[in-house]
Amino acid sequence: MVILVFAFFFFFFFETRLKVRNRVGEKFRDWTEIPMPLETILANVTLYWLTDTYTRCIYSNRFPATIPFPEDKPFGVSNFPRELVPAPRAWVEKMFPDLIFYKDYEKGGHFPALEDSTAMLAGLEEFLAKVKSMIHADGK
Repeated sequence: MVILVFAFFFFFFFETRLKVRNRVGEKFRDWTEIPMPLETILANVTLYWLTDTYTRCIYSNRFPATIPFPEDKPFGVSNFPRELVPAPRAWVEKMFPDLIFYKDYEKGGHFPALEDSTAMLAGLEEFLAKVKSMIHADGK
């Protein structure tokens, strides 16, 4: 009986962890354009595993979210070719009239900060420069 309990615990504990590794790890492979080093993938999977946040993540992603965007704030979009949900400029401009920054990138996917952090940072700095110039122009 002790062996059976131990075998069940061993299977449940490690089998669940392997599922997390496979389900999260495949996203880093399939949703990216630029191959990531194995160490990066394993570090991110380990973060989900050790913090036990994978279950919460998959539960909340099963339901559509309505995100209230403030209508009087500057808005920016970085559009990557391998992103899961493309964001064409015409659609974004219609949805967000306060769009001040839109950039199409030549490469990248769902994890742009991991794939090409230099390009991601440059886009963020460009957006923030536009926000800063708006603040100075308004005198606020």
